[in-house]
This record gives sequence, structure tokens and C-alpha cells, in this order.
Amino acid sequence: MRDEVLAEWIENEGRYELHIYVHVSGGFVFGWAKLRYKIFKHHMPLVLKAIRKGDRELFELFPSLDQSQIYIHFLSNRNKYNKIEEFGILKDYK
Repeated sequence: MRDEVLAEWIENEGRYELHIYVHVSGGFVFGWAKLRYKIFKHHMPLVLKAIRKGDRELFELFPSLDQSQIYIHFLSNRNKYNKIEEFGILKDYK
């Protein structure tokens, strides 16, 4: 079962973006892709608030990271759920 949320900072044209990856379907995953997609999407604001709060010292050192665009990568073997969605900027989740 893969219910983890993995994230990385990517520099793009001098600005940082936060890319988050969640495994919706394919491989060793239980549950329907549609249900897992909805669950991940529903809980993503809480995940982003936790990241923002847990790394608050990082954001104090580098306040420009609060302006980072967030991209959620929903990884699935079904084309309908295999997509990337913009999720605002980190400042929205303070």
C-alpha cells in the first residue's frame, strides 16, 4: 500500500516550485482510483498546512518560498487520474 505523500523543491527559471507526488493507482495499491484520488485531493490542504507549519523555520530563513507555486502529481495507471494539478501557493496554507 502506498499512501505516502512525497515532495520536492524544483527550481524553474530562478523560482522554486513545490512538487508533490501521490500514488493513486497501479502497482500494489488497494482501493479504486476514483476514491483514492478524491481522498488525496480532499486532504491535500491539510497536508500543505502541515508542511508549512513543520518547516516554518525554513520559511523564516527563506520567506520567498511562501510564493512558491504548488503542483500535485496524481500518479495513476488510469489516464483520467494520472495528471498534474496546480494547488495555489504556499502562502495560502499558513
